[in-house]
Amino acid sequence: MMKFRISRCGFKDRVVERLLLLSAVLLIAAFGAWFMKARSLDRSINLGLSIPSHALTFDTAIAQSHFEWTLPISNKGDETVRVLEFETSCGCTKVEPTSCELQPGETRSVNVTLDLTFVKIEQGSLAEVPFDVTIVPRIQVNQQEVRGVGWRLEGRVRPLIVTTPRVMTFGGSDAVIGSREQEMVATVRTADDISDVEIESYSTELFFASINPTSENGEHELRVKPIESLPVGGFAGTILLRPKFLDGIDAPAVSYFVQGDKLSEIEAVPPIVNFGRRHVGDHSSKRVLVRSRLGRALLRVDVVSADGLRVTPAPEPHRSHGQVLVFDQDCVAAQTFQSKVSLEVRTMDGETVRVEVPVVSYVAER
Repeated sequence: MMKFRISRCGFKDRVVERLLLLSAVLLIAAFGAWFMKARSLDRSINLGLSIPSHALTFDTAIAQSHFEWTLPISNKGDETVRVLEFETSCGCTKVEPTSCELQPGETRSVNVTLDLTFVKIEQGSLAEVPFDVTIVPRIQVNQQEVRGVGWRLEGRVRPLIVTTPRVMTFGGSDAVIGSREQEMVATVRTADDISDVEIESYSTELFFASINPTSENGEHELRVKPIESLPVGGFAGTILLRPKFLDGIDAPAVSYFVQGDKLSEIEAVPPIVNFGRRHVGDHSSKRVLVRSRLGRALLRVDVVSADGLRVTPAPEPHRSHGQVLVFDQDCVAAQTFQSKVSLEVRTMDGETVRVEVPVVSYVAER
């Protein structure tokens, strides 16, 4: 009995030994494959494409919309590599050429254009700020297409001028209303090596712009006034500012953005008449105040068209110098009703303004 047990234990031991040996072989093979891959990692990243580290850093650059930098890309692999395109982490970056092909051992220069005006600068600060962008090649070799590992281009950016506010907005209480003149002012501060700032161009179809120094410490006053014929609606334009260095040489131009809203002087309150859900046979009335946003008295309000509605002036005057109109609707048929009431308003200054008031209701059977 003892010999039989020893024999069975020996059999089990041999099976366990073989399993352990097989596991060790597989583990060593897997480790060897990982080790060989790790040793060749430098070559396999971007399939052998590389850029020297010194080319991925630029010194302090002036904040400008067209800063150019060159990246030398080398193919250190043994196969031809084709770059299908360059992806970037910022829309402020343009890479040319957009694609290229490199033979083994070949080096090609790629031009990078950066719009450094996108750099986030603290409000009113002329201090240098860091900048970086990642450029990722999408590459192909032997019909294999991969998204490579990104190269990080970094440096520092120095603003020559800063404006407060960063963007001029004619909105809210500063919105352009009717023919009323509206002007906004921005403060422009300059770096120590800037002697003056001029306006090179601006959106003349939207506004007038002027700039003048206000002190000897580099501050200027930028004035913007929308033109009288500006149409009702939103608008956006650009002022191109050109700083000048102390020696008189032009510095890179800086764009300043102007945006806002042009509102009609006359408004209807509420702007939309909604009768809501009604039934056939119902009668509904809503009141609408027509008034001047500038608080001016109205000479008269005429109804030009009122499809499916009766619109009459309310008998009582309104304290805002406006006119209250009564909108009446008789629900004669089941329908979704949508229409517009057109009004012609004349102010005490002799101006005539056309106003449209949308009307909505839903009429159902009882």
